[in-house]
Amino acid sequence: MGKYPPPEMIHEGIVSSFIQTNRDLHQQNFDVKFSGSTCTSVFVIGKKVYCANVGDSRTILVRVPDLNTKFSEFRENANDSNNSKLDEETKESSPRDKIVELQVIELSKDHKPDVDSEKARIEQNGGEVQTYVDTSGKAIGPSRVWV
Repeated sequence: MGKYPPPEMIHEGIVSSFIQTNRDLHQQNFDVKFSGSTCTSVFVIGKKVYCANVGDSRTILVRVPDLNTKFSEFRENANDSNNSKLDEETKESSPRDKIVELQVIELSKDHKPDVDSEKARIEQNGGEVQTYVDTSGKAIGPSRVWV
């Protein structure tokens, strides 16, 4: 094995952790029948990012392009020994006074049972997707997964 574990080992570790958490919850002394699940996990190993999720949670990565460079230039100007105060030119060019464009990268997809592809996946694995109905036949809440 190299410096980092191979991706297959990381995948196996993530899956087994989720399965063990599910087993642990089922051994607790409370009724999980009407409970939902949601979890996002992000692992950064070296220069690789691994993301896993359960339920309708979303993980995003937000990048601020070149912000570190802009702030270091700002700090250099602000801390210049020849200037005790920022002059107007430096102040106007401060990245704090500008709109910063963020780059958003979606790392996961929500597992919502009312999405057709997710409903099909649930049903293929033995689950059912239904809305809870009270004794008078009134639907309560969102679509739920029943196993």
